[in-house]
Amino acid sequence: MIDDVKEKIRDFKDPIIKLERAIDGQLEFYYSNQKYFIFYLREICNYREDLKKQIVELKKEYLTIIEDIIKEGCKRRVFKDVDLEITASGLFGLISVFASNQVLFSSEFSLDNIKINIKKVLLNGLLRG
Repeated sequence: MIDDVKEKIRDFKDPIIKLERAIDGQLEFYYSNQKYFIFYLREICNYREDLKKQIVELKKEYLTIIEDIIKEGCKRRVFKDVDLEITASGLFGLISVFASNQVLFSSEFSLDNIKINIKKVLLNGLLRG
């Protein structure tokens, strides 16, 4: 997932577009790798110390990408000043919950509809007026 997200944001400078592309990358990864995502969800629920370290490392690397995008947006004054760690973790959780609902329960929400609404909710709270 990390490589997918990096690839999606690589050619962009605008933090708004980078954040939108990162959201797309995470969702698209989950949707195209549903078996992996189900495995990931199962492992999160069944605590195992050996896997916890690996998952924490991967999640930390991903969250750093999101935090850097938000930090750049704050520096450019297009995003409100927010707690980077909480905002990045919240975004990761929001995307993961929507994706898990879709993957596990075949929700009626389309991938495009989820992308649009997550971006709308996040950016309405993050963008400066």
